Amino acid sequence: MKKEKPILIALWVMAILVNIKSIFADYDIDNSYALAMTARHLSGDSMFAKMLEPHQTSVFLADLFAFPYLKITGGYTGIILWLHLCGVLAYALLTVCFFRFLKKRVDVRLAHLICIFFFTVRPKQVVFPEFSNMMIAFSLCLFMALTEYLEHQEKTGLLVLSALFTCLETLSYPTCVITYLAVVYLLARSSRRKIRDILIFTVTCVLCG
Repeated sequence: MKKEKPILIALWVMAILVNIKSIFADYDIDNSYALAMTARHLSGDSMFAKMLEPHQTSVFLADLFAFPYLKITGGYTGIILWLHLCGVLAYALLTVCFFRFLKKRVDVRLAHLICIFFFTVRPKQVVFPEFSNMMIAFSLCLFMALTEYLEHQEKTGLLVLSALFTCLETLSYPTCVITYLAVVYLLARSSRRKIRDILIFTVTCVLCG
């Protein structure tokens, strides 16, 4: 590990620099699309009634980040940079959680490399909190929570958390609703209390959804 430490540090520094560059330089047409949905929703347009975008349910995270910015500044000038910064910080927090999850299960060097890759690479190489980045983030959260639950099945809170992440993943990308079936299948195969756990997971999904 001592020999690889300077290399890992250099890779982490480069990953951080890539993300800083992305805040200022990486833009995609979906940035405009996601920001337009946020602007419409925060201005009072209701989902489904006035908004017809297929990804409109993914607007919640950008809404959460944009709302205080608009209250403080009173306008949209510079909001893309702010949302990019929020996206990078959110992914950084998730990367830390992912590393802590991995290092208990794989070699620590491999955990570093996986997390460096995760922190650096995005579906469209943009850091905006839009539906594809959100789908991957909440999918990972679901994976970690469900894995922890199946390893420690006395912690029912992790099962409830898994259901919450399933709902957030589905809101981010509606076709991910099929994830529900995958989780039910895993619970049916791996849970010691199959019926109970499937009911808890299903009821939580219904209440959250």
